[in-house]
Amino acid sequence: MPTLTKGQINITPISIRSNASLDDFSQALLTASRQQMTRDEAWGSVYDDPDLRGMTGFRILGTGQPAMFDEDAFSPRRIKARLYWWATDYRLLEYEGLQQQDDSLRLEACDILISETDQDDDEFLCLASTRRKSEINAKIVLALENALQASGHTVNIQTDNTPLSVIDGDFFFWLMYRHHTDPNLTPLIRITYLRHISGQDLTDRGANLRDGIELDRSELLAMIMGGRTNFGPATASFYDEELHLEIDASIHRDGGFSIVLGHSRYDDEVDPLSRTEKGIRMTDEFAFKVLKEVVAAYNADNGWRQTGRRAYVEQARDLMKTILDQLAIV
Repeated sequence: MPTLTKGQINITPISIRSNASLDDFSQALLTASRQQMTRDEAWGSVYDDPDLRGMTGFRILGTGQPAMFDEDAFSPRRIKARLYWWATDYRLLEYEGLQQQDDSLRLEACDILISETDQDDDEFLCLASTRRKSEINAKIVLALENALQASGHTVNIQTDNTPLSVIDGDFFFWLMYRHHTDPNLTPLIRITYLRHISGQDLTDRGANLRDGIELDRSELLAMIMGGRTNFGPATASFYDEELHLEIDASIHRDGGFSIVLGHSRYDDEVDPLSRTEKGIRMTDEFAFKVLKEVVAAYNADNGWRQTGRRAYVEQARDLMKTILDQLAIV
């Protein structure tokens, strides 16, 4: 899987409950990182050479260590670590005829960010750089459990109920509404472009709209008119004046996200950031500031719930009537 420092950034949120403190958690991962690398797991640093991932042929590698990062202006105190494991590359077995099991292994990696949450003292938010549920359940959850249990701590990990699970279909409906009516989501963050949005109606019929989500599209008006379409995920560009950051991201219903680095940049990038620094910094700032503040703006927008949603649906119906009337004239 891609890490924060190479490839596209894809994030899945995970909830971890434990009687460990964040410092205990950090020490548990440090202890685990000092164990000799096995085929199943090893811990390293997010600043390790990104080209380690993808190498073939099992061997013992020298890697860095998980590290604690202090709270800053926008991000909480957090642990950053890289989990490694060796996976069989069946293409090597099939096409290159390798006979030795170790020779057919390819190194995989996933970056992990762990922070405390505002909800409960015993809950941590973990952000993993993969959207593959099979990897999360078989590798990441197991490795986190092993590290905490080995240090004598209790642990309960959930992937379907996390601190970011407050995002639902209505959030994406609101995001589209604000894109069309008032793109200034907060005093300092605005949505500059809505690139893509998906939706499902009550009969589970789905639609995917791309290349500009504007109200002159009859298929979009049809989705809005019913008022019961379950929207999401969506891809949008946001500009944060405080960070001087234009960031293009896909937001998923579980609160996870993918950052489109090719469309994301800082205003002050006179000397472009390295791929490593850009990936780590943008993940921190999108997760802990941009997305957090946009979700807070949605939760606080009582006008949307009281009158905005209804007015938006009526607007869509009026626009659709106009389109149909024009077709009748033709």
